[in-house]
Amino acid sequence: MSKHLIVVDKLSDVPSEIKVDTLNYEVITARTYIRNPKPSDNKVINLCRRYKYLTTGYYCSLFAEAREDRVIPAAKTILKLSHKRLYKSQLEGVNQFLPQEIFEKKRLVIFFGRVDDPEYKELARKIFDQFRCPLILAVISDTEIESLKALSIAKLTPEELSFFVMSLTEYTQKRWYELRSKMPPRFYLAILENPEDPLPPSNKASLEKFISIGRKLNISVELIGKQDYYHLSEYDALFIRETTYLNDHTYQFSLKAESEEMPVIDDPVSILRCTNKIYLAELFKENDISSPKTLIFGRKDLTEVLNTFTFPLVLKIPDGNFSRGVKKVDSPEELVRVSDQLFENTELLIAQEFLYTAYDWRIGIINQEPIFACKYEMSKGHWQTIKQTKGGAYVQGRHETLPIEKVPQNIIDMALKSSGLIGRGLYGVDIKETKDGIYAIEINDNPSIDSGVEDQVLKESLYERILLEFQNRLDLIRGIKI
Repeated sequence: MSKHLIVVDKLSDVPSEIKVDTLNYEVITARTYIRNPKPSDNKVINLCRRYKYLTTGYYCSLFAEAREDRVIPAAKTILKLSHKRLYKSQLEGVNQFLPQEIFEKKRLVIFFGRVDDPEYKELARKIFDQFRCPLILAVISDTEIESLKALSIAKLTPEELSFFVMSLTEYTQKRWYELRSKMPPRFYLAILENPEDPLPPSNKASLEKFISIGRKLNISVELIGKQDYYHLSEYDALFIRETTYLNDHTYQFSLKAESEEMPVIDDPVSILRCTNKIYLAELFKENDISSPKTLIFGRKDLTEVLNTFTFPLVLKIPDGNFSRGVKKVDSPEELVRVSDQLFENTELLIAQEFLYTAYDWRIGIINQEPIFACKYEMSKGHWQTIKQTKGGAYVQGRHETLPIEKVPQNIIDMALKSSGLIGRGLYGVDIKETKDGIYAIEINDNPSIDSGVEDQVLKESLYERILLEFQNRLDLIRGIKI
């Protein structure tokens, strides 16, 4: 576990509890840090007394960034907090988290996004998220945040110092994986996952492979969860390996990463487009991509559904995934009953002709390059590849992973054309192959990459290809020729 490097003007500025904790922290002076760079995986917490432009505190952050150390506050944050005109516009979205009744002007000291007053907990986290500075003094009136400024550790009271130590401990108690190489990592990748997800896009063994292969490539890969939203800015890139939804934290993580100019897979546009089957249906129609006969309908359109399809047919909610929200109906009575249930959460549904096949193709594509091809067989006694039992468990059919060169060319061509309409991210294009031709079913923005399934052909090279895609995107951002 690497240490946090705490930089101060004077060693006496930090409490003794921090200086004796040699396992988690190393405390050095700003003069030492500037004159003697440490060739290691540094996570710098700049606690200099002054951050103003061209002061030692400012130069510490500037030097850290030049050395590719991770540092808070960043130089741009220092400049923002120095001028109200620079940070005022960013407070508009934060003011909404003010408590409803503030009877007098309040001085709020924020330590790494934490405060000792629970009423201001969410506000403090939002401020820290926008301005990642260890100590922030916020002056608050009844209607707005009047001012912000970086606060010196030397000006804290004994009570505030005690809370500072607790806050620092909470902020830094995270697992950081040691790299086999002594060189600083090429970049830091966060993988967002949810261990409680019953159908995660990557199983545990696959996530461990991303970490271990990342070490071989000298890329620092760390698993994060929903609770790490306010730490996201500490990484260089984000890989979402959790089922994505527009109305939960996965989309918020993606938006935040994009706003921080971090390479992110899945990007917000891909999530927006792929998670909505209505959008995909229109996309296929407008671009002449062969797909099953489809009708988008509302509560009053059941007659049109009956006139358009024969039974059985398939009903889908717009934002279902992994076979969830997809129902097969076999009669007009079942159509009425099932559609009534599905309409409880959406105003529009999708009706689609039923095409049974023994298996579905899925072609995995990243940056318009096919990287895996799988045949997913229907689960036993069921019409889908995934079946949910009465107990809530999920049962999947067998699979076969093939080399790309052994996949029919028309399947590859359809997958590339379809995914290219979404973007240049990581996609899984589902295709049915029948005696009458091939049909695009959907495009997944977070396709499964499970150890023992999608990686059967390329093995470690599959993980390397994905990790190096992040490297390529970072190089473009940094202006490095690939």
